[in-house]
Amino acid sequence: MINNTWFFKNECPIRMVSFEVHVLEIIDRFRQRKYYSQLESCGILMGEKRGLHGEDIHVMHLSTPKITDFRTPVYYKRGVHGHQEHLNQLHDSSQGRIQYLGVAYASTKER
Repeated sequence: MINNTWFFKNECPIRMVSFEVHVLEIIDRFRQRKYYSQLESCGILMGEKRGLHGEDIHVMHLSTPKITDFRTPVYYKRGVHGHQEHLNQLHDSSQGRIQYLGVAYASTKER
């Protein structure tokens, strides 16, 4: 079973981060299993900030690598098209509820 919720100590302004299981499955699918035989992958995390001060973060969506991204086994540069459009569509359809939360980087398990 995948642990999809992390809690932080009181000193941190973020109390909790939770992930939809399908987001973690996508990250795992793009993770490099063998260092030089797969391309680096990256995307953006999208979801909601919850709580009175946005202290609870719930990750609901993830963009996956796009054709405009530059990818090698040891380097990744996000392209100018695709990721932002994905976020804009979700943001608009959710009436602003879904927003950019950060970058998802699927690295290798062992290096």
